[in-house]
Order: sequence, then C-alpha cells, then structure tokens
Amino acid sequence: MLLLVMAGFGWQLLPVGLFADHRTGVGERKTVTLQDGSQIELSTSTAIDVSFGDTERRIKLLTGEAFFTVAKDRERPFIVAAGGGEVKVLGTAFDVKIARDVMVAVAESTVQVGAPAAASVKVAAGQEVRYGAGGISGVTAADLDAVQAWRRNQLIFRDVPLDDVVAELGRYRRGPIMLFGGDLGKRHVTAVFDTDDVDAALDTVAQSLSLRIYRAAGLLTVMIPSADSQKDPVVE
Repeated sequence: MLLLVMAGFGWQLLPVGLFADHRTGVGERKTVTLQDGSQIELSTSTAIDVSFGDTERRIKLLTGEAFFTVAKDRERPFIVAAGGGEVKVLGTAFDVKIARDVMVAVAESTVQVGAPAAASVKVAAGQEVRYGAGGISGVTAADLDAVQAWRRNQLIFRDVPLDDVVAELGRYRRGPIMLFGGDLGKRHVTAVFDTDDVDAALDTVAQSLSLRIYRAAGLLTVMIPSADSQKDPVVE
C-alpha cells in the first residue's frame, strides 16, 4: 500500500508534458513541421500534443510558449487549445504563452480567441489579448519585438514587474528563483537579456536594483533587498 501511495505522489510530481508529442527542455528551442506544412517553434520548457482530423487541426499547448506559422486550409481550421481557452485560425502567424494568464499575440492576419464564460474576440496583426479565470481581456497593441525576442535567444522587458521578469528568467534555468522582501516583486524592470546566460541577467538585476543575491548548490537562487534598495531604478 505504501508503495502505491508513493508511486501516486511521484506521478503528480512529474513535469507537465513529459509524455507530450513534442517538448523542449530547459533552455532548448526547436521547430516542429506538421504534416500540412504548418510550423510550430517551441520555446524553452514547452510541450504540445498534436491531433489532426478530417474537420480540424488541433494543437494542445500543455505548458510554455510557442510561435505558430499556420498553412492555410479553409476546410480544416487550425485550433490551439491552452489553459481552458482556444485560438482558432485558418492561416496566420501568432504566439501563445502560458503564464499567469494565457497570452496571445498576432504577427500576421487575424485569429479568434475564445475562453469559458466569455464572448470570443478577434485579434488582428499587431494586437494581443490575455485570458484566464477572469475571462478575456480587451484587445491591446502588441509589442511584437518583445513578444518574439525569445526566437532570437533574447528576452526583452519594458517596464515589467520584477515578479514577471523572474518568472520568465526561471524558465531558462533549473532550480527556483525566490524573492523576499515586501513589495520587491512589484518593482519594474526595463532590460534586454540573452537567454543563454540567465545567471548574468540575475546578477544585472540584483546590482541595478540594489539587491543581494544568494545561490545554493547552483540551483536555488534567493534575492533580497539590501539596505539601500529604496529606489525603483530601470535596468539597462
């Protein structure tokens, strides 16, 4: 009985998407070409399942972020399911990312985004929306340069809360990054970092925001305010 309990608990600890059709590891990127010619570029720590039928082409984004370049097929809509919602297209290019909410940014043409208990919205090129438990946000202008920076092995943050910066950097390294100290995570950051040196990015953030940074066994990273970290500087 004990072995069964331990096995069940261990199963729950397995990473999301471990048995997905396609996945990437920490810091890895790869492009998947589908049978219809569509391409899906997977960001770090990303997993997808693929299901093609006679009436639709369906992709399930299990975790992470992906950029989709979809071949046109009016007879079979292309649907990306993520976080309880769906993005439906006929042929276009767009980015979908699972974070606190699901973010959809469109690079070409138009997509239709739907989520539970919310009316679907159309999102055109240069626009983005987010959806989650609270429904679908309003359509806003997308910073496509920042959205697609990961495809160039960069991360671009423009006036982004430190909580979100740390969460994104954490996708490119093993081991958690933890913030301690009041409203530290609400401090805003503007910066450009290379994805192949996340520790250097963390050092830059810590220095610019006057934080102390501690690393344990090369995995756990802890950031806390120092005595003089009272400003809200911009990281360059």
